[in-house]
Amino acid sequence: MQFDSLQYMVFLPIIVTLFYTAPAQWRLAFLLCASVYFYASAPTIYVLPLFLATLVSYCAGILIERRQDESARKYYLVFAIILLIGNLAFFKYANFAVTSFTTAISYWGLSVHVPNPNHGFPTGISFYTFLTIGYLIDVYRRDHPAEKSTGTFALYILFFPKLLAGPIERSKNLLAQLHEQKNFDYTKITSGMKLIAWGLFKKTIIANRAAFYVDTVYSNPTHYAGWPLIFAFYLYTFQIYCDFSGYTDIAVGSSRMMGYDLLENFRRPYLASSIREFWRRWHISLTTWLRDYLYLPLGGNRVIKWRWRFNIIVVFVLSGIWHGPNWTFLAWGTLHGVYYVLSDGMKSICNRIGALRSLERFHTLNKYAGIVLTFHFVVLTWIFFRANSITDALLLMQSASTLRGTFNNALKVARIDMFWLVFWLAVLMTVEIVQESRSFQWLGSSRLRWIFYYLLVMSLLLFTFTSTDNNFIYGRF
Repeated sequence: MQFDSLQYMVFLPIIVTLFYTAPAQWRLAFLLCASVYFYASAPTIYVLPLFLATLVSYCAGILIERRQDESARKYYLVFAIILLIGNLAFFKYANFAVTSFTTAISYWGLSVHVPNPNHGFPTGISFYTFLTIGYLIDVYRRDHPAEKSTGTFALYILFFPKLLAGPIERSKNLLAQLHEQKNFDYTKITSGMKLIAWGLFKKTIIANRAAFYVDTVYSNPTHYAGWPLIFAFYLYTFQIYCDFSGYTDIAVGSSRMMGYDLLENFRRPYLASSIREFWRRWHISLTTWLRDYLYLPLGGNRVIKWRWRFNIIVVFVLSGIWHGPNWTFLAWGTLHGVYYVLSDGMKSICNRIGALRSLERFHTLNKYAGIVLTFHFVVLTWIFFRANSITDALLLMQSASTLRGTFNNALKVARIDMFWLVFWLAVLMTVEIVQESRSFQWLGSSRLRWIFYYLLVMSLLLFTFTSTDNNFIYGRF
Protein backbone atom coordinates (compact mmCIF):
# COMPACT_ATOMS: atom_id res chain seq x y z
CA MET A 1 0.00 0.00 0.00
CA GLN A 2 1.54 3.27 -1.12
CA PHE A 3 1.36 6.39 1.06
CA ASP A 4 0.31 8.53 -1.90
CA SER A 5 -2.55 6.24 -2.90
CA LEU A 6 -6.25 6.83 -2.40
CA GLN A 7 -6.33 3.48 -0.59
CA TYR A 8 -4.00 4.81 2.12
CA MET A 9 -5.95 8.06 2.40
CA VAL A 10 -8.98 5.93 3.32
CA PHE A 11 -7.00 3.43 5.41
CA LEU A 12 -5.33 5.96 7.73
CA PRO A 13 -8.43 7.87 9.03
CA ILE A 14 -10.16 4.55 9.72
CA ILE A 15 -7.16 3.24 11.65
CA VAL A 16 -6.77 6.45 13.67
CA THR A 17 -10.48 6.53 14.51
CA LEU A 18 -10.60 2.88 15.58
CA PHE A 19 -7.34 3.28 17.51
CA TYR A 20 -8.79 5.96 19.78
CA THR A 21 -12.21 4.32 20.14
CA ALA A 22 -10.79 0.90 21.03
CA PRO A 23 -10.22 0.03 24.70
CA ALA A 24 -6.71 1.00 25.83
CA GLN A 25 -5.67 -2.62 26.48
CA TRP A 26 -6.49 -3.60 22.88
CA ARG A 27 -4.90 -0.71 21.04
CA LEU A 28 -1.47 -2.26 20.47
CA ALA A 29 -3.03 -5.49 19.24
CA PHE A 30 -5.21 -3.48 16.88
CA LEU A 31 -2.19 -1.57 15.54
CA LEU A 32 -0.33 -4.83 15.02
CA CYS A 33 -3.23 -6.23 13.00
CA ALA A 34 -3.41 -3.01 10.98
CA SER A 35 0.34 -3.20 10.30
CA VAL A 36 0.09 -6.83 9.18
CA TYR A 37 -2.75 -5.86 6.85
CA PHE A 38 -0.68 -2.96 5.53
CA TYR A 39 2.13 -5.35 4.57
CA ALA A 40 -0.20 -8.18 3.47
CA SER A 41 -0.17 -7.08 -0.18
CA ALA A 42 3.49 -8.12 -0.45
CA PRO A 43 4.27 -11.58 -1.95
CA THR A 44 4.61 -14.39 0.59
CA ILE A 45 8.32 -14.82 -0.10
CA TYR A 46 8.84 -11.21 1.02
CA VAL A 47 7.04 -11.84 4.31
CA LEU A 48 9.39 -14.69 5.27
CA PRO A 49 12.56 -12.60 5.83
CA LEU A 50 10.53 -10.07 7.85
CA PHE A 51 9.18 -12.90 10.03
CA LEU A 52 12.68 -14.35 10.41
CA ALA A 53 14.20 -10.99 11.41
CA THR A 54 11.45 -10.43 13.99
CA LEU A 55 11.75 -13.91 15.49
CA VAL A 56 15.57 -13.93 15.63
CA SER A 57 15.87 -10.48 17.18
CA TYR A 58 13.11 -11.14 19.74
CA CYS A 59 14.61 -14.44 20.96
CA ALA A 60 18.20 -13.18 20.84
CA GLY A 61 17.31 -10.06 22.83
CA ILE A 62 15.86 -12.12 25.67
CA LEU A 63 18.82 -14.54 25.68
CA ILE A 64 21.35 -11.69 25.70
CA GLU A 65 19.63 -10.04 28.66
CA ARG A 66 19.27 -13.22 30.70
CA ARG A 67 22.88 -14.34 30.36
CA GLN A 68 25.33 -12.91 32.89
CA ASP A 69 28.44 -14.38 31.32
CA GLU A 70 29.91 -11.78 28.95
CA SER A 71 31.19 -14.33 26.44
CA ALA A 72 27.76 -15.96 26.21
CA ARG A 73 26.06 -12.60 25.72
CA LYS A 74 28.51 -11.71 22.96
CA TYR A 75 28.02 -15.13 21.35
CA TYR A 76 24.25 -14.65 21.10
CA LEU A 77 24.70 -11.11 19.77
CA VAL A 78 27.18 -12.12 17.07
CA PHE A 79 25.19 -15.20 16.09
CA ALA A 80 21.97 -13.17 15.76
CA ILE A 81 23.68 -10.43 13.74
CA ILE A 82 25.15 -13.06 11.39
CA LEU A 83 21.66 -14.50 10.85
CA LEU A 84 20.16 -11.05 10.23
CA ILE A 85 22.91 -9.97 7.83
CA GLY A 86 22.75 -13.37 6.14
CA ASN A 87 19.01 -12.89 5.69
CA LEU A 88 19.66 -9.48 4.12
CA ALA A 89 22.55 -10.73 1.97
CA PHE A 90 20.63 -13.70 0.58
CA PHE A 91 17.57 -11.74 -0.49
CA LYS A 92 19.28 -8.51 -1.53
CA TYR A 93 22.87 -9.20 -2.57
CA ALA A 94 23.06 -12.86 -3.67
CA ASN A 95 22.07 -12.13 -7.27
CA PHE A 96 24.56 -9.24 -7.46
CA ALA A 97 27.37 -11.39 -6.03
CA VAL A 98 26.75 -14.24 -8.51
CA THR A 99 26.52 -11.86 -11.47
CA SER A 100 29.70 -10.02 -10.46
CA PHE A 101 31.56 -13.32 -9.95
CA THR A 102 30.60 -14.78 -13.33
CA THR A 103 31.41 -11.50 -15.07
CA ALA A 104 34.82 -11.30 -13.38
CA ILE A 105 35.93 -14.83 -14.29
CA SER A 106 34.70 -14.37 -17.86
CA TYR A 107 37.51 -11.85 -18.36
CA TRP A 108 39.95 -14.74 -17.81
CA GLY A 109 38.27 -16.89 -20.41
CA LEU A 110 36.64 -19.12 -17.81
CA SER A 111 33.04 -20.17 -17.64
CA VAL A 112 31.35 -21.47 -14.51
CA HIS A 113 27.65 -22.14 -14.20
CA VAL A 114 26.35 -20.78 -10.91
CA PRO A 115 22.62 -20.84 -10.23
CA ASN A 116 21.36 -17.26 -10.23
CA PRO A 117 19.09 -16.60 -7.22
CA ASN A 118 17.11 -13.92 -9.02
CA HIS A 119 14.28 -13.74 -6.51
CA GLY A 120 14.21 -9.98 -6.01
CA PHE A 121 14.36 -8.57 -2.52
CA PRO A 122 11.66 -7.70 -0.01
CA THR A 123 10.57 -4.11 0.39
CA GLY A 124 12.10 -2.41 3.42
CA ILE A 125 14.50 -5.25 4.28
CA SER A 126 17.48 -2.89 4.69
CA PHE A 127 15.52 -0.75 7.13
CA TYR A 128 14.19 -3.46 9.41
CA THR A 129 17.54 -5.31 9.36
CA PHE A 130 19.33 -2.24 10.73
CA LEU A 131 16.42 -1.69 13.13
CA THR A 132 16.77 -5.18 14.62
CA ILE A 133 20.57 -5.07 14.76
CA GLY A 134 20.45 -1.73 16.56
CA TYR A 135 17.93 -3.14 19.04
CA LEU A 136 20.17 -6.13 19.85
CA ILE A 137 23.22 -3.93 20.35
CA ASP A 138 21.20 -1.68 22.67
CA VAL A 139 20.19 -4.72 24.72
CA TYR A 140 23.78 -6.01 24.76
CA ARG A 141 25.05 -2.62 25.96
CA ARG A 142 22.23 -2.54 28.54
CA ASP A 143 21.03 0.73 27.07
CA HIS A 144 17.52 -0.70 26.89
CA PRO A 145 15.92 -3.82 28.39
CA ALA A 146 14.86 -6.64 26.11
CA GLU A 147 11.18 -6.52 25.20
CA LYS A 148 9.33 -9.47 26.77
CA SER A 149 5.96 -8.99 25.08
CA THR A 150 5.90 -10.75 21.72
CA GLY A 151 3.10 -8.55 20.41
CA THR A 152 4.73 -5.29 21.47
CA PHE A 153 8.04 -6.29 19.93
CA ALA A 154 6.36 -7.39 16.70
CA LEU A 155 4.61 -4.02 16.52
CA TYR A 156 7.95 -2.27 17.07
CA ILE A 157 9.24 -3.99 13.92
CA LEU A 158 6.03 -3.94 11.87
CA PHE A 159 4.64 -0.50 12.80
CA PHE A 160 3.17 0.41 9.42
CA PRO A 161 4.14 4.09 9.04
CA LYS A 162 7.87 3.34 9.16
CA LEU A 163 7.97 -0.27 7.94
CA LEU A 164 8.77 0.25 4.26
CA ALA A 165 11.33 3.07 4.31
CA GLY A 166 12.04 4.14 7.86
CA PRO A 167 13.02 6.17 9.73
CA ILE A 168 15.30 3.57 11.31
CA GLU A 169 13.89 3.77 14.81
CA ARG A 170 15.68 3.21 18.11
CA SER A 171 14.39 1.06 20.94
CA LYS A 172 14.80 3.99 23.33
CA ASN A 173 12.38 6.01 21.22
CA LEU A 174 9.57 4.00 19.65
CA LEU A 175 9.66 0.86 21.80
CA ALA A 176 9.49 2.98 24.94
CA GLN A 177 6.47 4.87 23.55
CA LEU A 178 4.60 1.64 22.86
CA HIS A 179 4.36 1.14 26.62
CA GLU A 180 2.67 4.51 27.08
CA GLN A 181 -1.08 5.02 26.89
CA LYS A 182 -1.95 7.43 24.10
CA ASN A 183 -4.93 9.73 24.50
CA PHE A 184 -6.65 11.77 21.83
CA ASP A 185 -4.74 15.01 21.25
CA TYR A 186 -6.26 17.52 18.85
CA THR A 187 -2.94 19.32 18.43
CA LYS A 188 -1.14 16.16 17.37
CA ILE A 189 -3.97 15.23 15.01
CA THR A 190 -3.83 18.57 13.18
CA SER A 191 -0.03 18.68 13.26
CA GLY A 192 0.12 15.20 11.75
CA MET A 193 -2.37 16.09 9.03
CA LYS A 194 -0.35 19.17 8.05
CA LEU A 195 2.83 17.10 7.87
CA ILE A 196 1.08 14.49 5.71
CA ALA A 197 -0.18 17.22 3.36
CA TRP A 198 3.33 18.65 3.05
CA GLY A 199 4.74 15.18 2.37
CA LEU A 200 2.12 14.55 -0.32
CA PHE A 201 3.00 17.91 -1.87
CA LYS A 202 6.65 16.89 -2.12
CA LYS A 203 5.90 13.42 -3.46
CA THR A 204 2.99 13.87 -5.83
CA ILE A 205 3.45 17.41 -7.10
CA ILE A 206 7.26 17.54 -7.33
CA ALA A 207 8.85 14.08 -7.20
CA ASN A 208 6.32 12.24 -9.38
CA ARG A 209 6.34 14.95 -12.02
CA ALA A 210 10.12 15.21 -12.04
CA ALA A 211 10.35 11.43 -12.43
CA PHE A 212 9.01 11.51 -15.99
CA TYR A 213 11.78 13.77 -17.24
CA VAL A 214 14.53 12.15 -15.13
CA ASP A 215 13.61 8.56 -15.98
CA THR A 216 13.48 9.33 -19.69
CA VAL A 217 16.93 10.93 -19.70
CA TYR A 218 18.68 8.35 -17.52
CA SER A 219 17.14 5.49 -19.50
CA ASN A 220 18.64 6.88 -22.71
CA PRO A 221 22.09 8.21 -21.76
CA THR A 222 23.30 8.38 -25.36
CA HIS A 223 20.35 10.40 -26.68
CA TYR A 224 20.89 13.66 -24.80
CA ALA A 225 23.66 16.16 -24.29
CA GLY A 226 24.35 19.53 -22.73
CA TRP A 227 21.63 21.50 -21.00
CA PRO A 228 18.88 18.84 -21.04
CA LEU A 229 21.25 16.54 -19.13
CA ILE A 230 22.29 19.25 -16.69
CA PHE A 231 18.63 20.02 -16.03
CA ALA A 232 18.01 16.32 -15.39
CA PHE A 233 20.90 16.24 -12.89
CA TYR A 234 19.41 19.10 -10.88
CA LEU A 235 15.91 17.72 -11.21
CA TYR A 236 16.89 14.32 -9.83
CA THR A 237 18.58 16.04 -6.89
CA PHE A 238 15.21 17.46 -5.91
CA GLN A 239 13.24 14.40 -6.99
CA ILE A 240 15.02 12.04 -4.59
CA TYR A 241 14.86 14.58 -1.77
CA CYS A 242 11.14 15.28 -2.23
CA ASP A 243 10.41 11.58 -2.71
CA PHE A 244 12.23 10.36 0.39
CA SER A 245 11.54 13.31 2.70
CA GLY A 246 7.94 13.27 1.48
CA TYR A 247 7.67 9.64 2.58
CA THR A 248 9.19 10.53 5.94
CA ASP A 249 6.77 13.43 6.43
CA ILE A 250 3.81 11.15 5.76
CA ALA A 251 5.24 8.46 8.06
CA VAL A 252 5.94 10.90 10.89
CA GLY A 253 2.58 12.61 10.40
CA SER A 254 0.68 9.31 10.41
CA SER A 255 2.42 8.21 13.61
CA ARG A 256 1.85 11.57 15.26
CA MET A 257 -1.89 11.33 14.66
CA MET A 258 -1.84 8.24 16.91
CA GLY A 259 0.38 9.94 19.49
CA TYR A 260 3.71 8.34 18.51
CA ASP A 261 6.72 10.48 17.60
CA LEU A 262 9.14 9.00 15.09
CA LEU A 263 12.71 10.20 14.69
CA GLU A 264 13.48 13.22 12.53
CA ASN A 265 15.00 12.10 9.24
CA PHE A 266 15.58 15.31 7.24
CA ARG A 267 16.48 18.84 8.20
CA ARG A 268 16.71 20.93 5.01
CA PRO A 269 19.88 19.17 3.74
CA TYR A 270 20.38 21.30 0.64
CA LEU A 271 21.01 24.33 2.83
CA ALA A 272 24.07 22.67 4.41
CA SER A 273 27.30 24.65 4.10
CA SER A 274 29.61 21.62 4.33
CA ILE A 275 29.51 17.90 3.62
CA ARG A 276 29.72 17.21 7.35
CA GLU A 277 26.66 19.36 7.92
CA PHE A 278 24.87 17.74 4.97
CA TRP A 279 25.11 14.35 6.66
CA ARG A 280 23.72 15.83 9.86
CA ARG A 281 20.66 16.83 7.86
CA TRP A 282 20.19 14.01 5.30
CA HIS A 283 18.73 10.60 6.25
CA ILE A 284 19.50 11.38 9.88
CA SER A 285 18.31 8.05 11.23
CA LEU A 286 20.77 6.14 9.00
CA THR A 287 23.61 8.59 9.67
CA THR A 288 23.21 8.36 13.44
CA TRP A 289 22.82 4.57 13.23
CA LEU A 290 26.13 4.26 11.38
CA ARG A 291 27.73 6.67 13.83
CA ASP A 292 26.59 4.85 16.98
CA TYR A 293 26.91 1.24 15.83
CA LEU A 294 29.87 1.37 13.43
CA TYR A 295 31.85 4.63 13.48
CA LEU A 296 32.22 4.94 17.27
CA PRO A 297 33.03 1.22 17.83
CA LEU A 298 35.77 1.60 15.19
CA GLY A 299 37.26 4.34 17.31
CA GLY A 300 35.54 7.41 15.89
CA ASN A 301 37.82 10.42 15.95
CA ARG A 302 39.64 9.24 19.07
CA VAL A 303 42.27 7.49 16.97
CA ILE A 304 45.27 8.70 14.94
CA LYS A 305 44.54 10.65 11.77
CA TRP A 306 45.01 7.90 9.20
CA ARG A 307 42.79 5.56 11.20
CA TRP A 308 40.10 8.23 11.45
CA ARG A 309 40.18 8.64 7.67
CA PHE A 310 39.87 4.87 7.31
CA ASN A 311 36.88 4.85 9.66
CA ILE A 312 35.15 7.56 7.65
CA ILE A 313 35.70 5.75 4.34
CA VAL A 314 34.43 2.46 5.81
CA VAL A 315 31.25 4.12 7.08
CA PHE A 316 30.46 5.78 3.77
CA VAL A 317 31.28 2.68 1.73
CA LEU A 318 28.89 0.68 3.91
CA SER A 319 26.30 3.43 3.47
CA GLY A 320 26.59 3.00 -0.29
CA ILE A 321 26.37 -0.79 -0.13
CA TRP A 322 23.36 -0.55 2.20
CA HIS A 323 21.40 1.23 -0.52
CA GLY A 324 21.55 -1.66 -2.95
CA PRO A 325 23.45 -4.26 -4.96
CA ASN A 326 24.94 -2.01 -7.60
CA TRP A 327 28.42 -0.60 -8.20
CA THR A 328 26.86 2.85 -8.64
CA PHE A 329 25.83 2.91 -4.96
CA LEU A 330 29.33 1.88 -3.93
CA ALA A 331 30.76 4.71 -6.04
CA TRP A 332 28.29 7.17 -4.52
CA GLY A 333 29.23 6.23 -0.96
CA THR A 334 32.96 6.21 -1.70
CA LEU A 335 32.80 9.68 -3.29
CA HIS A 336 31.09 11.05 -0.20
CA GLY A 337 33.67 9.44 2.07
CA VAL A 338 36.64 10.76 0.09
CA TYR A 339 35.17 14.24 -0.12
CA TYR A 340 34.40 14.18 3.61
CA VAL A 341 38.04 13.38 4.39
CA LEU A 342 39.39 15.95 1.90
CA SER A 343 37.05 18.69 3.11
CA ASP A 344 38.22 18.13 6.68
CA GLY A 345 41.81 18.69 5.58
CA MET A 346 40.87 21.73 3.52
CA LYS A 347 38.94 23.20 6.44
CA SER A 348 42.05 23.55 8.58
CA ILE A 349 43.95 25.12 5.68
CA CYS A 350 41.12 27.57 4.97
CA ASN A 351 40.94 28.52 8.65
CA ARG A 352 44.65 29.38 8.66
CA ILE A 353 44.36 31.42 5.47
CA GLY A 354 41.30 33.19 6.85
CA ALA A 355 43.17 34.11 10.03
CA LEU A 356 46.11 35.48 8.04
CA ARG A 357 43.99 37.46 5.59
CA SER A 358 41.36 38.56 8.13
CA LEU A 359 38.61 36.85 6.19
CA GLU A 360 36.55 36.07 9.27
CA ARG A 361 34.48 39.20 8.63
CA PHE A 362 33.17 37.56 5.45
CA HIS A 363 31.61 34.73 7.43
CA THR A 364 28.19 35.06 5.77
CA LEU A 365 29.69 35.10 2.28
CA ASN A 366 31.81 32.06 3.11
CA LYS A 367 28.72 30.26 4.38
CA TYR A 368 26.79 30.89 1.16
CA ALA A 369 29.79 29.80 -0.88
CA GLY A 370 29.91 26.62 1.19
CA ILE A 371 26.20 25.96 0.54
CA VAL A 372 26.69 26.33 -3.23
CA LEU A 373 29.81 24.14 -3.26
CA THR A 374 28.25 21.41 -1.10
CA PHE A 375 25.04 21.41 -3.10
CA HIS A 376 26.86 20.94 -6.40
CA PHE A 377 29.01 18.16 -5.03
CA VAL A 378 25.82 16.40 -3.93
CA VAL A 379 24.35 16.94 -7.42
CA LEU A 380 27.46 15.29 -8.89
CA THR A 381 27.26 12.24 -6.64
CA TRP A 382 23.54 11.77 -7.33
CA ILE A 383 24.48 11.12 -10.97
CA PHE A 384 26.23 7.91 -9.90
CA PHE A 385 23.38 7.06 -7.52
CA ARG A 386 20.73 7.33 -10.25
CA ALA A 387 22.63 5.99 -13.28
CA ASN A 388 22.10 2.39 -14.31
CA SER A 389 25.85 1.72 -14.33
CA ILE A 390 29.20 3.40 -13.74
CA THR A 391 29.65 3.55 -17.52
CA ASP A 392 26.33 5.37 -17.94
CA ALA A 393 27.23 7.85 -15.19
CA LEU A 394 30.56 8.72 -16.83
CA LEU A 395 28.89 8.96 -20.24
CA LEU A 396 26.21 11.29 -18.89
CA MET A 397 28.79 13.62 -17.31
CA GLN A 398 30.86 13.64 -20.48
CA SER A 399 27.82 14.45 -22.63
CA ALA A 400 26.71 17.18 -20.23
CA SER A 401 30.12 18.86 -20.36
CA THR A 402 29.68 19.69 -24.05
CA LEU A 403 27.03 22.29 -23.13
CA ARG A 404 25.22 21.47 -26.34
CA GLY A 405 21.67 20.43 -26.89
CA THR A 406 18.43 22.34 -26.57
CA PHE A 407 15.18 21.68 -24.78
CA ASN A 408 13.08 22.07 -27.90
CA ASN A 409 13.55 18.54 -29.18
CA ALA A 410 15.03 16.92 -26.09
CA LEU A 411 11.76 15.64 -24.67
CA LYS A 412 8.11 15.86 -25.50
CA VAL A 413 7.31 17.72 -22.32
CA ALA A 414 4.85 20.57 -22.35
CA ARG A 415 6.39 23.87 -21.36
CA ILE A 416 3.51 24.53 -18.99
CA ASP A 417 4.40 21.33 -17.10
CA MET A 418 8.01 22.43 -16.77
CA PHE A 419 6.86 25.87 -15.64
CA TRP A 420 4.69 24.40 -12.89
CA LEU A 421 7.46 22.04 -11.79
CA VAL A 422 9.97 24.87 -11.48
CA PHE A 423 7.36 26.98 -9.72
CA TRP A 424 6.66 24.28 -7.11
CA LEU A 425 10.39 23.81 -6.57
CA ALA A 426 10.66 27.53 -5.89
CA VAL A 427 7.81 27.24 -3.37
CA LEU A 428 9.56 24.32 -1.67
CA MET A 429 12.88 26.11 -1.32
CA THR A 430 11.19 29.33 -0.20
CA VAL A 431 9.44 27.48 2.61
CA GLU A 432 12.67 25.74 3.63
CA ILE A 433 14.66 28.99 3.63
CA VAL A 434 11.98 30.59 5.79
CA GLN A 435 12.09 27.60 8.16
CA GLU A 436 15.89 27.77 8.26
CA SER A 437 15.89 31.48 9.11
CA ARG A 438 13.02 30.93 11.58
CA SER A 439 11.26 33.96 10.12
CA PHE A 440 7.70 32.95 10.82
CA GLN A 441 6.35 36.44 11.51
CA TRP A 442 4.67 36.55 8.12
CA LEU A 443 2.65 33.50 9.19
CA GLY A 444 1.63 35.09 12.46
CA SER A 445 -1.83 35.82 11.16
CA SER A 446 -4.16 32.85 11.36
CA ARG A 447 -5.84 34.12 8.19
CA LEU A 448 -2.56 33.89 6.24
CA ARG A 449 -1.90 30.41 7.61
CA TRP A 450 -5.28 29.16 6.51
CA ILE A 451 -4.82 30.71 3.06
CA PHE A 452 -1.56 28.78 2.77
CA TYR A 453 -3.21 25.53 3.92
CA TYR A 454 -6.12 26.07 1.54
CA LEU A 455 -3.79 26.59 -1.43
CA LEU A 456 -1.79 23.50 -0.44
CA VAL A 457 -4.91 21.31 -0.24
CA MET A 458 -6.29 22.68 -3.52
CA SER A 459 -2.95 22.01 -5.22
CA LEU A 460 -3.01 18.42 -3.97
CA LEU A 461 -6.56 17.91 -5.24
CA LEU A 462 -5.74 19.42 -8.64
CA PHE A 463 -2.36 17.81 -9.25
CA THR A 464 -2.16 14.60 -7.20
CA PHE A 465 -4.63 12.52 -9.16
CA THR A 466 -3.24 13.71 -12.52
CA SER A 467 0.38 12.85 -11.73
CA THR A 468 1.95 9.57 -12.74
CA ASP A 469 1.94 6.77 -10.18
CA ASN A 470 5.49 6.23 -8.96
CA ASN A 471 6.66 4.04 -6.13
CA PHE A 472 8.75 5.66 -3.44
CA ILE A 473 12.43 5.50 -4.38
CA TYR A 474 13.63 4.37 -0.95
CA GLY A 475 10.94 1.72 -0.85
CA ARG A 476 13.28 -0.26 -3.12
CA PHE A 477 15.99 -0.37 -0.48
